[in-house]
Formats: sequence, structure tokens, C-alpha cells
Amino acid sequence: MSSDQKSAEGTALQQMRQDDQFFCSLINTIPAKFYFDQDTVKEIREKILETTESALGGSQRFGKLGQAGKHRFAKLNPAINKSVLRILEEVDAEEKGKRQKQNKKIKKDRLTLLSKQGTLHSPALDRASSIEALQQSLRQKIEKMKSGRDLEQIRARREIEKLRQQKNKRGTGNQMKGGKAKTEGSMEVDPVTPPANSKSKAVFNSEGKMVFSKFDFSNNGAPDAPIANNKALKKMTNVKGLKGYKKQLEFVEEKQKKLEELKESDPNKAAEIEEKAAWLDAIDKSKGIKKKNDPEMLRKSIKKREKLKERSRKKWADRQDTVRKQQDERQAKRKANLQARREQKVSHKLKKLSKKGRVLNVPGF
Repeated sequence: MSSDQKSAEGTALQQMRQDDQFFCSLINTIPAKFYFDQDTVKEIREKILETTESALGGSQRFGKLGQAGKHRFAKLNPAINKSVLRILEEVDAEEKGKRQKQNKKIKKDRLTLLSKQGTLHSPALDRASSIEALQQSLRQKIEKMKSGRDLEQIRARREIEKLRQQKNKRGTGNQMKGGKAKTEGSMEVDPVTPPANSKSKAVFNSEGKMVFSKFDFSNNGAPDAPIANNKALKKMTNVKGLKGYKKQLEFVEEKQKKLEELKESDPNKAAEIEEKAAWLDAIDKSKGIKKKNDPEMLRKSIKKREKLKERSRKKWADRQDTVRKQQDERQAKRKANLQARREQKVSHKLKKLSKKGRVLNVPGF
């Protein structure tokens, strides 16, 4: 190492020592009661009390001091009132002393034990002796096993086991072959001749498209196209308003009257017409068409609509009355307001004129 390096190390150590002293002085500024925990603070206080009492107990001058005086004495005495670092050093020294005492005690105990045994005892010798004993016992066991074992019997047993395994293998192979043969035999089935495909005729729907299934879903539940062009069916279905229902009732009643007349003249033809009408009604009902050809239902609907019309007429009349009343009230209010405004203007003018002295005997003055 060069002289420059040595000088640098010396300066660094010196700086570190200075820093250490500075930090130690800072730590010493902290009171012990704030630095340590509560248990250690209690112990320190007890020690301070003991030392103060022991110091003051022997002297005649300070023997009769009170508690406050004792505290003051302890605070001013540097041997009793110690800094944090000094307390730590003392604690460390006490712990070291305790450890040394324990170590000494352990050594003494060991020496006493050895002196009682008479000879020094080492675990290494015990281990060596135990290993030798184990090896010897192991050799003895091996020799016993060798003497009791018969090699010829062992070989015979091994050969018997081999033969048994070979037999088992052969048996399993035969079973597998037999099972395969059985399955092959059971699988043989007489071929079934498929039936000759009978040619079915093609089916077409109302639009002229071919239908491949039994049901035709091309219309999606909508009524057939000819209904739009059928005037009689339109007349039966498209009934709107009270007048329409009345006309429909007249039409149905007239139809029934004609049918009754036909029954008197030609009952067979009337029965055919009735049957045909019933079938047509059933077909239309299945298609979802609602025919309004029942006179009783038509009368009920007419009655219902008449009631609704009467109710709406009454409501309208009541509304007109209320509107008229409201108009009259507003008109009257407007007239009253206008009259009051006119009177107010006149009175205001008269007041002005009376103030100027042009008009006399103005009421209120």
C-alpha cells in the first residue's frame, strides 16, 4: 500500500469516528424514558431509586430528604442520571457477564461429570464401536441365510412358475380365438333385399310449386289468394261501423228469408245449400277467416255500438255545455275587468283635475 492510500484511509476513519461521536451525542440528547420501552423504563426507575436510597441512606445530611428532594438529587447526580448510550453499555456489559458465568458453569459441570466417570469419554469412539458391532451382526445374518438356503429348490420353483405362465398365455390365446370365431359366426345375417321404390306422383300447391312433404307450409298460415278477389267473402268479413253492421244484418236476414221460402218450395235444394254453406263456413274457419253471418251476434254488436254511440253523444253534449259555460264565465269576467278599468281611468282623471282645482265636489276629497 502506498502512503497516499494509507493517509486516505486514516482520514476516512477519522471522519467516521467524528460522525459516530456526533450521532452518539444526538442519541444522548433523547431522554431514556422516550428511547426505551415501558418495561425497561420501569427497571431503570427502580434502579435509580435503589441507588439514590443507598447513596442517601448512609449520610446524615441527606438522610431526611423527601421524595422531591431525592428526585432532584438523582437528576443532578451524573452517576445516577445516565444517558441512553451509557445505559446501553451497562446492559451490554451485564449480558456479557451473564454469558461468561453460564459458560463457566457449563464447563464446571462437564469437568465434574468426567471426574465422576473416571475416564474421558468421546462420542467418536462410541460411533466407531457401534459401526463395528453392526457390521459383525450383518455378517452373521448373511452367513445364516446362506446356510439355510437351498439353491436347487429355488431353481425348481422358478422353472415351475415359468411353465405355469406359459400355460396361462396359451389358454388366453385360445379363448381369444374362440371368441372371435363366435362373433364372426353370430354376425352372419341373411341379406335383406330392399323393396322396390314405388314411384309416387309429384304434388303441386296452389301457386304451382312442387311440394316435397305431406304438408304445404308455403302460405305460412296466411289465407288463400282467391279470398281477396271473392266479393261475397269480402262482404262477410269486412264489416265496419254501425251502418255496416246494420247492412250486414239486413243482408243475412234477407238471405235467411229466401232460404226459408226455398224450404217451402224445394226442401232438398235448400238442404243442399245449407250443407254447402256449412262446409264453406267450416273451411273458412279452419283458414282463420271470421265470417259475420250470425244474425244474433250481429244484433248484439249493433246494440253495443249504439250504446257506445249514445255514450259518446252524451259525453260530447256535456263537453259542449261545459265549454259554453266556461266561455260565458270568461266573457263576463272580461266585461267586468273592462268596466273596472274604465271606471279607474275616469276616477284617476277626476282626481288629477281636482288637484289642479278645475273640478269640485269629487267624491273622496
